[in-house]
Amino acid sequence: MDVEFGNYGNGDKNTPELAGAICKNGRRILNFSLDAFCYFRRHGTAPETAGEWALQATEQVFRYSFLIIGGISMFIGFYRLNKLLAPTRAMGYAKVSTILMKIALPLFILNMVYWGYFLTYTFITYSGSGAPAKPMWMKPFDEIFTIIRMIEVA
Repeated sequence: MDVEFGNYGNGDKNTPELAGAICKNGRRILNFSLDAFCYFRRHGTAPETAGEWALQATEQVFRYSFLIIGGISMFIGFYRLNKLLAPTRAMGYAKVSTILMKIALPLFILNMVYWGYFLTYTFITYSGSGAPAKPMWMKPFDEIFTIIRMIEVA
């Protein structure tokens, strides 16, 4: 069965090599990012209470650091794939996806820093017995990150 790749890159010449180049160049980086996400999943679900989270603080920081590394790797991999698609008929899609990735990556990193570092610090500081009360600014801050999560996923 012959696969038709269309008229990509070289004017009137079909270039099935493009598909091979896309797979070869992006596969290593995308596999690395998937390994980082699988590491996160292997450690099970996140703790359900602030006290449990505070007890597992080092693990939480490590897990979310892996997610940040995985997100950056995935961005690099997809960005390289977009560069390969840019001279083809898929140029419009490549431009749109590049813009969306450039918006999503900083939001993703910000969200992971919030979950992995800020919340871990907050749970350590405010979940123990005799801990001070949470400051008033934390409630609106949490709501801001709820909005950031929704934008990032959308």
